[in-house]
Amino acid sequence: MDGGLGRTGFLSVLSTPHTTSALAASTGTSIGNASRHATVLREAGLISGDRQGSAVLHHL
Repeated sequence: MDGGLGRTGFLSVLSTPHTTSALAASTGTSIGNASRHATVLREAGLISGDRQGSAVLHHL
């Protein structure tokens, strides 16, 4: 994983809502990797995502 955080770290970062690109920057990973983590967490029911234009805002 790009040297960034694991999924637990992503949950910690998402204590405040983040777009995918902000999530990537906050966790030290690529946008693609942040998107994959967000998808897994969303499918597990741990986070939600709301589309805002062309971006998705991820939140707990």
